[in-house]
Amino acid sequence: MAMLMAVTAAGSVTLAAETTQVQAENTTTVTGTVASDTTDSTLYLNTSGGTMTIKIDSDTVISGSKLFLVGKQLTVTFARGSDAYNHARTITSEDKTKSVSIDGNSSVSVSGTVSSDTTDTTLYLITSDGTMTIRMDGNTDFSGTSAIYAGKTVTVTVARGSDAYMHATKIVSGSTVTNGTTSSQLSGTMIQGTVGENSNNEVLYLVTSGGTMTIKIDSDTDFSYCHLLKKDLTVGVDYYRGSDAYLHAKKVVGNYESTSSVSLESNTSTVVGTVTSDSTENVLALSTSGGTMKIKLDSGVTAGSYYKVLYPGQYVQVTVARGSDAYMHAVSFLGSTATAGGTSITSATGAVQGTIAGNTTSSMLYLATSAGTMIFKIDSNTYKDTAKDLTAGTNAVVAFYRGNDAYNHASIIITY
Repeated sequence: MAMLMAVTAAGSVTLAAETTQVQAENTTTVTGTVASDTTDSTLYLNTSGGTMTIKIDSDTVISGSKLFLVGKQLTVTFARGSDAYNHARTITSEDKTKSVSIDGNSSVSVSGTVSSDTTDTTLYLITSDGTMTIRMDGNTDFSGTSAIYAGKTVTVTVARGSDAYMHATKIVSGSTVTNGTTSSQLSGTMIQGTVGENSNNEVLYLVTSGGTMTIKIDSDTDFSYCHLLKKDLTVGVDYYRGSDAYLHAKKVVGNYESTSSVSLESNTSTVVGTVTSDSTENVLALSTSGGTMKIKLDSGVTAGSYYKVLYPGQYVQVTVARGSDAYMHAVSFLGSTATAGGTSITSATGAVQGTIAGNTTSSMLYLATSAGTMIFKIDSNTYKDTAKDLTAGTNAVVAFYRGNDAYNHASIIITY
């Protein structure tokens, strides 16, 4: 199990006072690497002559890095104590942290579990909202904890640094705060980078010169100037730190080209499929049951309030119309007000995929999903693209909204 050991800002470990007498005049210096059994009171040091056991006392002086990571090289000066153990007098290691200015006026605290991916400069904190990436530097205060290791619960006070990363200003043992997602805006910053792998419409992994940033995407994130999040695409992100200690995207700007004005036919159709990696910021490549469709994305069209933004592997429903350039153009996506087949579709609050159950009627749809059977009312204005009847065993995608009668109402039913 990966383990770190933290010391106080003054450079010494916080421990109960030792009564052992140490022969300070007879010292020996060795160099080795930290072993995995190291605790807050005992250092196991792998050396060329084997693994040494060295006690760490309250007056042990630490210089350099304030974190001991398994495999990290240390130079230790020790002396023999009256208890027959070797006791560390000084421990020296390379400090790899960089000094940055911290915006301490808007710091917040978050609790979580230390991930085994944690290094001597970066804390990966697993929280109820996901894994946070938090930089540790020479100003991080460890006085509230004696050891940091994978699986340990800690509370971290964080603030944004001048390098655009969240930095730990203080780490204490235990959970002392209740995390809660919020989009309350603090100071905003614009940064440019490339889209990282696994980015989607909930979280953007932004690869920058300083590392990969994790930025949450909210319902009010502005994607007016970005159609697609795809690995290696260059984007600019206007972000801020929320009071939940996460970075949140306020606006994402892509590099799509402005399209020349084309006229669209009044007749529209609705298709469903999966966004493929061949998609660009100007053309959606949609894998459907009938093959791959190429659909142009014009500057005035967004992915809608439900999808927010497109990404490879995403299952979407899009209303299209033929343009005067002979291409199919996206008119709207699920979650946007649209007209499909001549029927007005109101904004949807959700969409699910499943199989129609046997007790479905003309006024009530029962849909078997991976999370259980859902019930939807079918109204007179429900748009049904019924390639098949609503018979048991038919696959369907249902866009729905919550009615004032507390029922879910189907706004769109797509069978396939």
